[in-house]
Amino acid sequence: MTATKMPIGLLRLGEALPFAGVAWLGAWLAQPAKGAVAWLPLLVAPLAVFLLAAFAFLFNDWQDGPADSLVPAKRIRARTVARHSRLGAGLLGTGGLAMVLLALPGEIRPLWAGLASLVLAICYSMRWFPCKQVPVLASLVHLLEGDLAFAIGWWSSGNNSWEALLPGLTFGLVFAAGHLHHEVRDLEADRLAGVRTCAVRFGPRRTLWIGFLLWLGSALPLTIFVRQRPAIPELVAGINLLLVAGYAVLFFTLGRGTDSRRGRLLRRLYRLLYLAGGLLMVASLLARRYWG
Repeated sequence: MTATKMPIGLLRLGEALPFAGVAWLGAWLAQPAKGAVAWLPLLVAPLAVFLLAAFAFLFNDWQDGPADSLVPAKRIRARTVARHSRLGAGLLGTGGLAMVLLALPGEIRPLWAGLASLVLAICYSMRWFPCKQVPVLASLVHLLEGDLAFAIGWWSSGNNSWEALLPGLTFGLVFAAGHLHHEVRDLEADRLAGVRTCAVRFGPRRTLWIGFLLWLGSALPLTIFVRQRPAIPELVAGINLLLVAGYAVLFFTLGRGTDSRRGRLLRRLYRLLYLAGGLLMVASLLARRYWG
C-alpha cells in the first residue's frame, strides 16, 4: 500500500458508506410529504456522517497499532499506519470537516449529535480503556452510532423532534449485529492480539446468535414509528420487515457464517440487500410525494 493510497484505504469505504446511507435515509424521511425538497440536508448529512465514520476507523487503527503489529495478518497495515505522518492531520480533517458540514443547515442538534459521535468513537477505541473490550458496552456504542447517524440526517432537515431516535434504533441494532459478525471474522487475530471481544469471550457460535437476535429486534422500531406517522408510506416498514426476513434466510442458508468464507459472503450479501432496501424506501417516499 503506497503512501498516496493509504489514507483512502484507511477510510474503509465499505464500512463507512452504510452509515452515510442511514443519514441519507433519515434526511429523506424527515422531509414533508408534499412541497419542495430540502436538498442541502440530503447532501450535507450523508457526507458529514461518512466523515464521522472515517474518523472512527482512523482513530481505531491508530489505537490498535501496537496490538495489530503482533498479528501477521494485520502487521503490514499496522506498520503503515504507525509510520504515516499524515494520520493526525487525517483525524483532525475528517472530524473537523464533519462538524463544519453539520453547521451548514443551521440546526443545533446535528452538531451535538456529531460531537457525541466523535466522543463515542474515541471511547470505543481508546487504548487505555477501549469500550470494545466490554461486551455489552461495545454493542451499545454501535447501537448509538447507528441511531445518531439516522438522527443527524433527520435533524439536518429541520425537524427537531426527538422521535428521530426511535426509527434510528432500527439501524443501530443492525450495526450492532453486523459488528458481531466482524468480531467473529477477526476472532483468531483478536485472540493473538489479546483483544477481548464478544467473540473471544463467548465463542463464535454464541456471538452469532446474539447478533441474529439483535437483527430480529431491528424490525420493531421502524415499524412502530411508521405506524404512528400517516405521512410516511407503510411500505417503508414493509420493506424493512422484508430485509430482516432476507437476512434470516441468508443467515441459515450460509450456516450462520461460522467459517470465514461464509462469513465474508454473508456480510457482502446483507450489505447489498440493505442497499437495495434503502433505495426502495426512498423510492416509496418519492412515489408518495409526487403520485400519492
